[in-house]
Amino acid sequence: MKNPRWIKIVALLLALSFIEPRLAFADAKEDAAQAAKDIDAAYKEAQENIPNGTVKPSEDKLDEAARKNDDTPDNDPGKQAAQKAEDDARSKADDTNAPFKANGDKRGDKYREALKKRREACKRLKKALADLRQQLQKRRQSMAADTSDLEKAIRDAEKARKEQEKTPERPTLSMAVPQGTPTLATFVASGKIKIDSTGTGETIGHVADLKIENSTDLPLTCAIPPIILESGTGKNQHYACPSGQTVALNPHQTKTVPMNGVCLNRNKPPVGKGVSGDLVINEANPTAPQNPNSHLPPADADKLLRICTSKYNAADQLQKSGAFKNLPYHDPQKQKDIVVQWSTWCDPRISQITGAPPATKDDLKKVVYKQLESKGPMPPETKKKVDQGIDTIFEKVELTTAKAKDLEQATGENVAPGTSFNVSNETPAPEPQRQEKPKEETPSPPPPHTEEKPKPVAGDPEGGIDIPGHGKAHRGTGTRDNPNNPNDKRAAFYLWMTISKDSKCKGYAWYQYVNVTVKLDDTDVTDTLAKDGKIKTAIGADLILGKWNGDYHKEDEKKQKTKPKHESMPGSNPPVDAGPYASRPIDGTPGAEGLIDAPNWGNTGAWKELVTRLANRGKIRKKRTGENQPPDSTFTLTITSNFRDYLYCIDPRACLGWSEETYVETLKFKLTWALSPDVDMDLDKSQQVWVSTVSFVSSDSKVTFGKWNACP
Repeated sequence: MKNPRWIKIVALLLALSFIEPRLAFADAKEDAAQAAKDIDAAYKEAQENIPNGTVKPSEDKLDEAARKNDDTPDNDPGKQAAQKAEDDARSKADDTNAPFKANGDKRGDKYREALKKRREACKRLKKALADLRQQLQKRRQSMAADTSDLEKAIRDAEKARKEQEKTPERPTLSMAVPQGTPTLATFVASGKIKIDSTGTGETIGHVADLKIENSTDLPLTCAIPPIILESGTGKNQHYACPSGQTVALNPHQTKTVPMNGVCLNRNKPPVGKGVSGDLVINEANPTAPQNPNSHLPPADADKLLRICTSKYNAADQLQKSGAFKNLPYHDPQKQKDIVVQWSTWCDPRISQITGAPPATKDDLKKVVYKQLESKGPMPPETKKKVDQGIDTIFEKVELTTAKAKDLEQATGENVAPGTSFNVSNETPAPEPQRQEKPKEETPSPPPPHTEEKPKPVAGDPEGGIDIPGHGKAHRGTGTRDNPNNPNDKRAAFYLWMTISKDSKCKGYAWYQYVNVTVKLDDTDVTDTLAKDGKIKTAIGADLILGKWNGDYHKEDEKKQKTKPKHESMPGSNPPVDAGPYASRPIDGTPGAEGLIDAPNWGNTGAWKELVTRLANRGKIRKKRTGENQPPDSTFTLTITSNFRDYLYCIDPRACLGWSEETYVETLKFKLTWALSPDVDMDLDKSQQVWVSTVSFVSSDSKVTFGKWNACP
């Protein structure tokens, strides 16, 4: 007879044998899920505190070295080298961050701390992942056991671990504003916050305060993107504030937020200290609700922010390199303030928008003299020293201007993969960044640089194409690498001349014309995009999609005292006009100069205009309604630029031949969805509004040459 007591004990032990692993699984799964959440939170914290372009690369290298060290076991022969690599990276990061930290910029420290939190969370995740894998092996020993829950938990944990390897980038086109966070304009338009502005009487630095009041019974997080603070009355100065930030507000809480920026129009007085109500916010976003007292179009505000951001970045880099050591001001912040302020006032592009005349060296001299003469007459010797100081100041202003222009061309408008752009009117995306003023008759800087010699075009004669009486024409391809942006690698094409000794020509020039078409996935959308008019190219030319256009450095040409002769594209009707394309030194070919082109719609951010037009025309969905979040999707823009480049002898005037090239750039994007911030919480869930965000993923380009042609 069976013993009932032993039967119960055996049954209990069997039950526990199943319960105990399940409890262990639940613990490991919970640990993994919490670690994944902590990784995500730390990543967002890092995004909110991304330091400037000088500090960030060294902090990212420190994080990479620390992760490799964490992944190296203590008994591994390479552990000592991994620890040394981390220590060296930390020392270098400390040195890079030190001058900025000394000036009160704590973003580098906060960014490093967030990355450290992420690494610690990853250690916990790896332990939980190891436990899950061990349990999976045990469960698989039972043929009938269901392992789907463990396998899913492991997949989720592995995905979270990969996320830990991502380098934090700015979450939107604005600076340090978390993606998806509603901005000031959105909240003001919906009545959820109230804003009042107060001047400080300053022209640079702390120029204003924003008093922000939460009018709701709920906590709010509000993004302040890079903005223009406009004088609503037009009687006072406008200010560009290129750094974004976020503000968390409890229900009915009011906070005062200091705004740092630079004056844009020196012919107006600053908004007086304590004077409120005159400054209005312009987010430079055409899809954002506009303040009725704002007078600047969003496109102009966007340009101002981009120009001024490049000046701030240029001043940071120049000061770090020691370029400001001989300025008559020794305070580091004062040095940066004076070069940024006068570079801004001297910029003719800013003056064209604000209506203020560009400042000159004489204007600087008058300001300095006025300050000193108020203390009494200057002796001749003092005046001589003052004049030398003014010369030095203006030299550094011009140096900042030139550096800013370089940054504008090389990285100012470069957009890293992963950058997002909201296309819905429901959630305007903050934007901006960069630009500057070149000296008169100085052409725009070249595309990103490389030292590699161009590869000759297959089929062209060895040694070049013979141009009787003139020399040889050369054509080549290559890659332009941007040293300041590892993501920016562009296909490039080159055209240049080797001039023969018997040439009677007094100069040569290339004239370029382009016809651009665009596909959205496999659908041609050129005509759709063209309905919204011209697009301004990076070198200032006006582009009409689907038609031939003159492609030349139009903005630089305006600054030249003598306008060069233009040419119409042979056979064009109506005539298509172009000026000569700016000549550049040919990479890896000493003494050679000619045409270099490496167009790019992706890494420069020019895709924003195309995406906005397509969204406004219904080709890209802005919003959807429904209970469930729409799935993520991808799409591709293929931009084909057909070029014709004509070689001319300038004097005596003659067309010597022309080349044709086809440049294809393929841009990949991701479309994601989020609930509208203005959603009514009492609304039926089937009527929820989801708004879209487009994220730039990657850009790939290639160029092919057609034949060399005789002129008609």
